Amino acid sequence: MSFRSWCLWGMLGLACWGLAGCGGGRTAETVDEEGEPSEEVAEGEETAGAESPSRPARRPAKKPKAVPNLAGIPLNAFGELPAGKPGAATVAAATPAAKPAAMSAETPMEKPAETEKPAAAAPAGTSDWAALMSGDEVNEEVKQIKLRLTGSLKNVGQYNTTFKDVIQPDGAVLVALAWAMTDGHPDNVTWKPKAKFVRDVAGEMVKAAKAPAQANYTPTNEAWEKLQALLSGNDPAGLPDSADKVPLSEAVNRGPLMRRMEKSFEYMSKNIKTADGLKKEKEQVIHEASLLGALTKAVAADGYTSTDEDEYKGFVKELIDASMAVVGAAKQDDFSAFSEAINKAKNSCDKCHVDYRTGG
Repeated sequence: MSFRSWCLWGMLGLACWGLAGCGGGRTAETVDEEGEPSEEVAEGEETAGAESPSRPARRPAKKPKAVPNLAGIPLNAFGELPAGKPGAATVAAATPAAKPAAMSAETPMEKPAETEKPAAAAPAGTSDWAALMSGDEVNEEVKQIKLRLTGSLKNVGQYNTTFKDVIQPDGAVLVALAWAMTDGHPDNVTWKPKAKFVRDVAGEMVKAAKAPAQANYTPTNEAWEKLQALLSGNDPAGLPDSADKVPLSEAVNRGPLMRRMEKSFEYMSKNIKTADGLKKEKEQVIHEASLLGALTKAVAADGYTSTDEDEYKGFVKELIDASMAVVGAAKQDDFSAFSEAINKAKNSCDKCHVDYRTGG
């Protein structure tokens, strides 16, 4: 072999050796279980320089999972409720979350400049109470309220930090649910014979809880002690002389009810982001949507401002229908239908608050 041929064969061999040694494994970008991208080596291949400790596999840290809450108050703050439902008690120094424009409830009811009106809808309030919220769900809400108020009224410090965000709306819900029982709710609850007293004592509690001070904590706590006895079927001393029926607007202002409706909406819209999340929180979603529908019917009761207007009735009907659609979607584990219903609820609230603002 000539010297020139030997050189050509040698160069060819070196080229082949270089191709075999440098053909490192393929990497493919994948998505880990938390939805983050990471590098993954194709099966049966090695990465270039895999023996070097300076090239560790990279995988981003997992993001902490969101804790379900109601307007910033963790649902499990005081532990778990029976039957696998998440707890719903308040926490010390609870701070109200910022309220979205869709569910604002802090300014007095007013009617601004005229805007384009939607077509008149069927009158609100046509659904019976049991179709919106069963007696079992009423009992469940009362159970959750008792947990929250027990924490909020433990001492004056807890009261001072939660009187507006917890005590007022929860007290208002007790008024509305008791009023529903006197308004023809067909289901039985253990305290139904005491409903008119629950309605009025809860109303007293809401009125007392109007400022962060010992002078307001004392009567608020006294009313709560009466309520606990009534909800247990007992007759505490000093009960008011209660009429069998009164307008809801005379028993409680609409503002605290709207704030509790806002919490239900925020819980569902902010915490339920996936089909798995809907399945996990199924029972609480059904509960919050049922409560939202029932309270929507309540804030449309005769006596509150604008409830006789067709436009307002239309918005109320839209929100009730959306709430019941959420209930149906949750029961069927249908996340697509759930998302559609939540969007309809938001749109109804957005349109309503263009023309109406509730408070009190």
